[in-house]
Amino acid sequence: MTAATGVHTTANLAQAQAEMLQALFASGTSGDTNTSVFIATDVVNKWTERQYLFKNGPRDSFERGWQAYRAHASALAERALSAAYPTVSQTVKAAAGEGAWAALAKALWREASPASGDVAAWGGALAAFLHRSSQWCELLIDFPHLAALAKTEWALHRCAALPDAQPALPGLALLAEADPANLWLMLAPGTEIVAEADGVATALATATDATAAADLSGPAEHAVTLSLHPLDEAAHAIVVWRQGFKPCWRGASAAEAAFVQAVLRGESLSQSLNDALGVNALFDFQAWLVLAVQNGLLLAAQEQPTAPARC
Repeated sequence: MTAATGVHTTANLAQAQAEMLQALFASGTSGDTNTSVFIATDVVNKWTERQYLFKNGPRDSFERGWQAYRAHASALAERALSAAYPTVSQTVKAAAGEGAWAALAKALWREASPASGDVAAWGGALAAFLHRSSQWCELLIDFPHLAALAKTEWALHRCAALPDAQPALPGLALLAEADPANLWLMLAPGTEIVAEADGVATALATATDATAAADLSGPAEHAVTLSLHPLDEAAHAIVVWRQGFKPCWRGASAAEAAFVQAVLRGESLSQSLNDALGVNALFDFQAWLVLAVQNGLLLAAQEQPTAPARC
């Protein structure tokens, strides 16, 4: 609803909602609480037909309601971020105390508030925020893998909400018949490479083992497929994808990371192999193929280009 016309539109309501979400943790020279109330008041005035919010009601009742909403949002932000980043949250709490994670969630909300009312879709800016924030970047000194861990857990979180895709295994026969220059691979939904991820595989595997030991009644939150490195390469990257109803991850060599990234860019099999072999001339495509088919990373091969992945 616009202030001038009183007409509701989807765009106007979305903008009003975004401004209210941003106001929840607003801060300024007058203090978090007062500043938040002032900004919320301005937003409500802007998006309602009344010229003044408190024309027909007492200000203190709005302030009490707003502070209750603000307290609820603080708890909601912490829970939403914990759901998306279970291992990162435990790392931060262990390093800086129980209250540190709640403070980080509130700081991230101020920096990058939700774009919609679906708080489960919020939090993707955490890795970049850790690098950018003068307060929180200190964590990266003691935990240099923390940003890459955050990128990985966000990729897994996104995978959980994606639709499933069925493999077209008969089409894989093209791999033995067609020219690789005229073949394109189709990977599973949500496939993503997190580069420069030294230490992430160990952190995730340790967290997965701890979760399984603490709760033997249910499956682990993320499926883990052990990496296959014929040359015993270290896992310097992480590959994330969705198989069935679960997001999956495993460590990946630098050559595999280059290969998968080329496929995701929409390059042909021939060009993708060239990218991998440029990193490691001993990259074994046959070994990768067996593993990728077994764990559902590779869905199909086709003679038409695939659209580049959008992450």
